[in-house]
Amino acid sequence: MAEQEVLKMAITQGIWAVLFVALLFYVLRTQEKREAHSAEREDKLMEHLDHLTTAFDDMKEVKSDLKEVKQDIKVLKDRRAI
Repeated sequence: MAEQEVLKMAITQGIWAVLFVALLFYVLRTQEKREAHSAEREDKLMEHLDHLTTAFDDMKEVKSDLKEVKQDIKVLKDRRAI
């Protein structure tokens, strides 16, 4: 509604005003779509980051468990050597 009123006013000012207003509205609509797309992309990236964080935490736990197993094996080997 406001766009139509602005466009009517621009018509009274000449072709350059009409072209400017049309370009302005086009840029605003395009920017709005771009922002929506960016927000969607950001949400997807955050989901991936959460997944990677969970996977990294799991890997740290596996690394800790593996370290314990290596220590246990070393202790068993030392006992057999005696």
